[in-house]
This record gives sequence, structure tokens and C-alpha cells, in this order.
Amino acid sequence: MSLSVDEVAGNSDLLTQILIRLPTKSLYRFKSVSKQWLSLISSHRFSLHHFTQNTSFGLLLIAPDYKIKYKLLSLQPQLQDSSKVNPPPPYFPLELDNELSGTQIIQSCNGLFLCSSIDITYDIPLCKYYVCDPVTKKHKSLKPPPNSWVSENEEVGFWLVLAFDPLKSVHKYRVVCVRVHNSDSMGMVHSISVYDSEMGNWRLVSDDPFQVPETVRFYKGVYWNGAILWPNINKFDVSSYDIYDFLCFDIDQERFRTIPMPSVDRKIEFAECEYFGESCGHLHLVYKDKSGEFYVVEMEKDYSKLVIKSHFSVRDILGEAPPGPVLVLNLVSGVDEEESYVLLSESGRIFSCKFKNKSLKEVCETPAAAISKVLFQHSWCSNIYYHQYIETLFCV
Repeated sequence: MSLSVDEVAGNSDLLTQILIRLPTKSLYRFKSVSKQWLSLISSHRFSLHHFTQNTSFGLLLIAPDYKIKYKLLSLQPQLQDSSKVNPPPPYFPLELDNELSGTQIIQSCNGLFLCSSIDITYDIPLCKYYVCDPVTKKHKSLKPPPNSWVSENEEVGFWLVLAFDPLKSVHKYRVVCVRVHNSDSMGMVHSISVYDSEMGNWRLVSDDPFQVPETVRFYKGVYWNGAILWPNINKFDVSSYDIYDFLCFDIDQERFRTIPMPSVDRKIEFAECEYFGESCGHLHLVYKDKSGEFYVVEMEKDYSKLVIKSHFSVRDILGEAPPGPVLVLNLVSGVDEEESYVLLSESGRIFSCKFKNKSLKEVCETPAAAISKVLFQHSWCSNIYYHQYIETLFCV
């Protein structure tokens, strides 16, 4: 028996099942259809259900002209299955305010961006920080992190990490600030402040500075499993590094601990890590050995073990050695491992390689769509050059 339009519109459960399958941008437009649709689509329950069932993935790449402009490379499944190479990705507008120059993405986390911009309305340019919804471009300005116990001339630098877990709360996020200072008595010391979106302010976690090894890379912080992980790297070269252990900051308990790197399979004992990141609740590392073999491993939730999820050789898949170095851009976890894949780049081309069938699909081929060679060669130094783009209904 077919239902009329009015019957469908009046049945909230049926309407939810229809709307939950629509793209995010369509849902934003449909909010204006009626008060009922606005209330339904705006609800936290609907937003969370839509996030878990209908996530739209993409990758933002910094434009190769070194200006702070981004290009959006869509990673939708239908595009991955296509036999054609995607056209050059379009520029992604991210100017948050007219008086701001060069909005830069610091980090992406489950659909929200942590950004910085230079305010040029002052005589001395002022750096501002924002949490942004990339779909609507709505954003919230963050107050400057506190610096209560040390003078400005003693500060060496600071790093920010966004922590947002919609499975816990769709309307709460936190930003962690790690400051590094030069102390006459202790040498390099650190302090931690946390910004809470519900409270709208920063709070110094501890008045006492602490020391950590100088090899901890605070610029590579990743939020996963309720904590922020910073790798302690005992050596690195142009594009890879060795992770000795992790400095872990538990967001809820606000305490530090060191997590040893689990023992690795003999196959990757002498390989080096080329990627460290989170996708859909999974923490992955990608290793490459001297022969060019790639190993995708996943960290267990209790940090006890690294499990090899995929192993492939680009040379074997192509039937010949690639002309240039193959670098890992990102990793996307699907609903199951059949849909999970690694994004690779070689000589300006971007490929996806699926975990299971190890099929290699060229996603894009154009120098304007990819990161320039210089940025690729220094991909270990920062995460600002490429970011996961996830369309959600979450608001800042």
C-alpha cells in the first residue's frame, strides 16, 4: 500500500528514515521546509544518527602556490568506484571574517576544524583562533590561551589540539593548549590549559610546570579514545620516523601518562612509520620498509597491541616501480574493512588503495590538485597541508 505525501510527512519515524539518508547540505536546505522538519533535523539524536550512517568524506589539500587556500578532494564511495580519474578539485572557501587574512586549518576532528587567522585591522597583526563547521562556515572565536605563570619573553611556543567526540556529546568540544617555556632552573618546561566550549573559557590544568622529553612531537597530536596522543619520536628523516612511545593526556581525568609502543610484528620491526592518525574511531599507523612494502596497522583500544590490517606493495600492484617516491596522505576507515583504504601520492597523482582487495585507484591527477613536491617532502613536519573533511550537522 502506497502512502500519500501527507501521511509520510506526518509520520516522524518514517520521515526520519528518509531524511537520514540525504547528504548534509541538502538537510541544511530542508530545515526551511517546516517547523517539524527544522525540529527533527536540528535534534541531537538525528545529528548523531546521520553522522554514524551517512558520513561524507573528503580531503582538504593546501593549494600548491603556498598561499593559504585549500582544495576539496571528494572521497565519496561512488567516486572511488568510478573508472574515471576525478577532475581537478575546486577551491574550498574558508575566509571566516573580512578582517582576517589567510585562514589556516590547524586540525580537523570528527567534522569540526580548528583554525587560525591573522587579524590585519591592528597595527601589529594579531593571531586569532577559531573552531569552525566547514559546511556552514559558522565558527566560534576562542579567547587567547592563559599564560599566567611565565612572562612572554620566556615562552618558546605553543600547540593546540581539538578534541571532539560526537558519540559522547554533539554540542561539546575541548581544545588543549600545550605551552613550552624556558626556565632558568629547569630548562624546557611545559604547561597545559584546556578550553571547554560549554564554559566558554580556558582553565590552567596545573600551576606547576612539568618536563617531557624534547623528542615529543606536539605538532603531531591526535585525539583518539578519549585522549590526546603525542608521539615520542627518537629519530626521523624527510618523510618517516620511529615512534618510541606516546605521551597521553586523558581529556576527562586531565592527567598525563606515558604509553609504550606495543611490540610490532617481525615483518615491520625495521620499517619506519609514515602515517599516524585517527579515522572513524580507529587509530592507524602506516609503516613502509626499505623494499617499499606498506603495512597498515591498528592500535587496540587498550594500547596493548598493534594489529596488521593490510599489507601491499605499490610496485606489485602497478607491475613496475613507481617513478617517484610514494607517500601516505591519509587513511579512511569504512563501515567494514572492505570499504577502508589508504590515500597515497606519487609525482602529483593521488591514489586510493583498499585494505582487502589491494586495488589501486587513481583518484586525481593534476599538479594543481595535489600538494607541491616541497610540501610532500616535508609531510612529517606538520598536519596543516591536508585534513580530513567530514560533512556533519554538528554546530559550534
